[in-house]
Amino acid sequence: MFLINANRRKINIRNYSEGLNAPEVNIPFSNGRNLNISTGQYARLADGCAVATLGDTSVMVTVVSKTKPSSTGFLPLVVDYRQKSAAAGRIPTNFFRRELGPSEREILTARLIDRSLRPLFPENFYF
Repeated sequence: MFLINANRRKINIRNYSEGLNAPEVNIPFSNGRNLNISTGQYARLADGCAVATLGDTSVMVTVVSKTKPSSTGFLPLVVDYRQKSAAAGRIPTNFFRRELGPSEREILTARLIDRSLRPLFPENFYF
């Protein structure tokens, strides 16, 4: 999609996920539970987003990538894992408890996810 600016130049506009249908996949398990994976509903400015739901538990995963590769030989992968207290029904009553950083368990979970995902990327993927 292109847009013409005031100087009569073409500007390439990145089409975010506004025109997508919200595809949804339902995966039944042998124990009678269903895993529901849906995309295109949230985080429209991200390059990719999926919400996986199993019973009462939902997980949202977003992905953002650069268009040009990084000059360093390093995979810029960041995993940010947060378990929201309000989602479990525990509402913090003190303002300072809400503004704290991630707990030790959240940091270790993010590291575990990072270490398991990093080998799955291609060797020269530096975006």
